[in-house]
Amino acid sequence: MRRYFAQEKRPILLWDLYPLPGGKFDANNGIGKQFSMASSARATAGAKPTPPAARIWEAHKQYTLELYRSSPPTPRLPEHLREQLAAYGLCRDEFPDYDHWSPQLYVREGRRMKGLYVLSQKDIMDEPAKDDPIVVSSFPIDSHDCQRIARKDGGVINEGTIVPVRVPGRRHGHAFHVPYRSILPPPAECENLLVPVALSCTHVALCPSASSRRG
Repeated sequence: MRRYFAQEKRPILLWDLYPLPGGKFDANNGIGKQFSMASSARATAGAKPTPPAARIWEAHKQYTLELYRSSPPTPRLPEHLREQLAAYGLCRDEFPDYDHWSPQLYVREGRRMKGLYVLSQKDIMDEPAKDDPIVVSSFPIDSHDCQRIARKDGGVINEGTIVPVRVPGRRHGHAFHVPYRSILPPPAECENLLVPVALSCTHVALCPSASSRRG
């Protein structure tokens, strides 16, 4: 981070802040920012049976806390940003049993079923209407960094990033149907089962579909 701030000519906060009631803020991964709260090196850890979930949770917690706490003392960071960061902290009335840290890790994506229909980017952007819709979603397509690659000539590239794809001039994305077939396993493999969470879709299609499921 110190090397990054030494080269960045227009340094900004490394995460996005959204106001909440009671003078609080929701700190989220920074859209389009080179470094932020998403721990790219551990992006695929949750899809594997090991290490244990508790260890994954602790690793993400440690990364975020180190990112937050190491930024204010960095002399290369402009004073106004150091003062702004120093004004924030963990909420005293939130999660007191876990040192004021949320006990739930936000798992954005995991293993998915391959069902009767695999929803893809084409279904969102080019062929949104379906004959068997169960959900209409208009959340933007967005993908967090999958890995960070060092360039031979200096600097880094965040691979896998998709900045939110929205309807021009609007805050929401393109409306599309999630078909009933995407939550059905092949009949020859399993009967009498619906899979709405690990539905049949690609990585790109899961980005807005996941938000539809949370809603």
